[in-house]
Amino acid sequence: MKATFLSANAPLTKTFTLEDGELKKIGHPSIIEVTSWQHDFETLQDLHDMLVAHAELGHCFLKGNVTRRLIEETRAGSTDPNEVTRVLLLDLDGLKTVPSVDALLAQLGLHDVDHIVQYSSSMGIVPDKGLSAHVFMLLDKPWYPSMLKQWLIHVNLSNPNLRANISLSRTNNALRWALDVGTCQNDKLIYVAPPITGKGVVDTFEGPRIVLVERQKRVAVLPEQVPTAEANRVGSDKVLNELREKQGLPKRNKITFKSSGPTEYMAHPDRAVVTGIKAERGFVYLNLNRGDSWGYYHPEGNPTFIHNFKGEPTYLTSELLPDYWTEVKGTINAPRFDQTGTLYLAFRDFRTAGYWNGTWNRKTKELNMAQAKSADQLKSFLKQHGQPVGDFVPDWNVSFDPHSAMVVDPDARTVNLYQPSKYMQMTPVPRATVPPVIRRVVLHALGGDEVVMEHFMNWLAVVLQYKCRTMTAWVLHGTQGTGKGIMLNHILRPLFGMEYVVSKRMEELESQFNGFMERCFILFLDEAQMSSFGRKDVMDANFKNYIVEPTISIRRMHTMPYEVSNYLNLIFASNKQDPVIIDPEDRRFNVAGYQDSRLQILDSDLDEIQNEIEAFYHYLAGRKADRAMARTPLNNSAKQKMVLVGRAAVDVVCEALRKGDFAFLWDQRPTRHLKEGTGNTITDVAAGKYIKFLDEVAAGKKAVLVREDVQDVLAYVIGGVPTSPYKFTSWVKHHGMMFEPTTHDGKSVRGIRVDWKIDGTTKS
Repeated sequence: MKATFLSANAPLTKTFTLEDGELKKIGHPSIIEVTSWQHDFETLQDLHDMLVAHAELGHCFLKGNVTRRLIEETRAGSTDPNEVTRVLLLDLDGLKTVPSVDALLAQLGLHDVDHIVQYSSSMGIVPDKGLSAHVFMLLDKPWYPSMLKQWLIHVNLSNPNLRANISLSRTNNALRWALDVGTCQNDKLIYVAPPITGKGVVDTFEGPRIVLVERQKRVAVLPEQVPTAEANRVGSDKVLNELREKQGLPKRNKITFKSSGPTEYMAHPDRAVVTGIKAERGFVYLNLNRGDSWGYYHPEGNPTFIHNFKGEPTYLTSELLPDYWTEVKGTINAPRFDQTGTLYLAFRDFRTAGYWNGTWNRKTKELNMAQAKSADQLKSFLKQHGQPVGDFVPDWNVSFDPHSAMVVDPDARTVNLYQPSKYMQMTPVPRATVPPVIRRVVLHALGGDEVVMEHFMNWLAVVLQYKCRTMTAWVLHGTQGTGKGIMLNHILRPLFGMEYVVSKRMEELESQFNGFMERCFILFLDEAQMSSFGRKDVMDANFKNYIVEPTISIRRMHTMPYEVSNYLNLIFASNKQDPVIIDPEDRRFNVAGYQDSRLQILDSDLDEIQNEIEAFYHYLAGRKADRAMARTPLNNSAKQKMVLVGRAAVDVVCEALRKGDFAFLWDQRPTRHLKEGTGNTITDVAAGKYIKFLDEVAAGKKAVLVREDVQDVLAYVIGGVPTSPYKFTSWVKHHGMMFEPTTHDGKSVRGIRVDWKIDGTTKS
């Protein structure tokens, strides 16, 4: 016997999180590419050990076996639906009338047979879930999947507890079985990995989730005679009508089936409505009548029939979903290539309702696309190239997916607009060093700091190798002519592709339209100075989203906003000392040192950079790309200076008071040593009070600061503070200074308690 497991680039399990105190379930990830792992086994103990090992790795079990080894590829067509099996799999999904697996097996006459129980990921997490588990047994002889299905249907109908758990499907046209009848199929995925739980999620399940139970018999013996499909259909129809009657639905006197080619479908079903649509892996998945399992589907470009994973019959789309059919029936017409291998494309993007025209050549792999303004322009484009013009504009799906090699899929009516640069298509050849002229330019733009240079090179390598957002940004600042523009136009753009490295002035980001971000790896913000903007808080919030969020909202002219995957990585370039405002606790920005000297560069150097781009690609593609390092910003002196430059003075002083930073306050002392109340000006009076304050702190008399203490310090250090108690208290609240009830010298006062940091230098 053989057992097959599948792995992917993510754990194949459910994730549970708490959001605002409510338990949220994230279903199994939709994986396109998988790798298969096949093992021989002889006993149920062998199978148990394999299940445990692969579950720990986040793999899933395939009910059936692949006909060829899969290595990071789709599993479509890789199984033989008629291959016999000796593994019986029972899928219990939320049974509430059966107290345990043992109780159910006893009712089925299988209580004395060895079996494996794999409890579902929701057991112990989802309240009132009911009994949910997979039960594995070995059969005494091979069975065809089609015969096992009839046995499973018969068991559901004949067992009182199982029959009591049968319910209507979302369409009300078929039954939802208590014991899944689809687990006999040779392409069925069985998820065995333990759940992933977020913070606060309580898992009350005790013991291992995969258990081997040994009984008197090693194998199960099923009845030789299994009811026919027709007999089961009669029994199913009876239960269906009983449940429909309870729901107040009319009885179906005759349930008929028809055939169209090899497809058998139920005729004249009750109509349903689509309440959810998503397209993945070449299929369109649907939720019907407010369901949430994405259990109904049809191939993209072929919506004639609605199939499902629920054991229901197939339906004719025009009968089950007439409104949906009206929308999608036009997608049946398949596009055609001409003799040169060119496909002329003219369509409407389903997501944005935008019009596109262009060509795709499957031989040269060249895609040339442009947006059109109207359906009439599409018709003119097709007529110009001698192409037939249909009576409607077909819907396609336009995407930008740098991780997919697919460019145009005519069957799925999908276009991927990502086209890697000529360098990004090369096979990496490891190179240990950055080419010399490129190194000189980049190092100079980064302020000449080798540590910063290494961090930046890792950051670039992560963007290039993973084609992802790093979750940190860079700030390059210095006088004019430091090499920032050369790095943009002569290095980054040729390397990644002109379209994917975009240069904008910061004020351009105030526009409501941001379509350029949809296909952008590096956004180069020139002439950056956030402090010059009136709505700095809004701009800062936008930058945070661009840097860290997995998706961004795209808005184009005449198009409703839509969400896309975020690949943005930001570089701020400026001649100013304060290009951005950085919070002291920031985890987003890397800051290179200010470069105050111009880069000496010749035309011959620019020519040499062009020759070095290929070698630079091999360096970045071949070096270690540390994603954790890339998302961890440098906390260097250049960043600390920018933090101070960008902060309001009152925020800096209030923070120094809260943290007891005596050294900072000592540095602000007046050069003339005045005593409180001396001098002829307000400034002299404030300075005298400040000196007295420092003396009292040094003497240990200021463990608690009352409002007047804070007011005196701010009046001297920054000036212009409110004088009335109420206005002052309200004002400093906005700068993190909160006065609270406390005790000082035996008295109850409102103030802040401070743990002063005083060294010998500042006290003397």
